[in-house]
Amino acid sequence: GDAADDPAVWVHPDDSDASIIIVTAKEGGLRVYDVGSEELQSIEATPAPRADGADGRYNNVDMRP
Repeated sequence: GDAADDPAVWVHPDDSDASIIIVTAKEGGLRVYDVGSEELQSIEATPAPRADGADGRYNNVDMRP
């Protein structure tokens, strides 16, 4: 299977069971999991970055308030 990398954890302010974990997938894309490790969402990778600097594949996950 695919390996997860660069996890980011969002802790729900009122219900810790509603918190989520977002990871990059080594084979491309993002995966979103609940705290019980059940996959909630899978987002496929975008095309590889282009030489002109256009957006490309996901790498790290940054969460900001």
